[in-house]
Amino acid sequence: MSELAREAASASAEDLAAISAAEQAFAARLYQALAAGDGNVVVSPLSIHLALAMALGGAEGDTAVEMAAALEVAGFDPAALHAALNSLDAALESRNRTDPPIADREPKV
Repeated sequence: MSELAREAASASAEDLAAISAAEQAFAARLYQALAAGDGNVVVSPLSIHLALAMALGGAEGDTAVEMAAALEVAGFDPAALHAALNSLDAALESRNRTDPPIADREPKV
C-alpha cells in the first residue's frame, strides 16, 4: 500500500456508471475466454482491468487504441477514465469492513 494520500474521487455519476458497465463487459469476455480452457482458475477481473487501465495510460498509437477497445473504454477521455476508475476503487474500498463481526467482538460490560 502506498504512503501517498489517495486523490479525492471526482468522477461524475455518468462516468461512474459507464466505467462500471465497461468493467462488467470486460469481466464477461474474460470469463468466456477462460471458460474455453481446461482446468480451474481464479481471477479478479476488476484487478486485471485496473492494472491494464493503468498500463493504458502509458500506451500510444495502435497499442492504446487496441487496449482501450479490449478494456471497453474506447470512448473515455483519459483523465475522465482514470478519475472514474479512482472513484470506483474508492467506493469499493469504502465497503471494506475493519470492524470485527459482532460475534467476534469483546463483550462490553
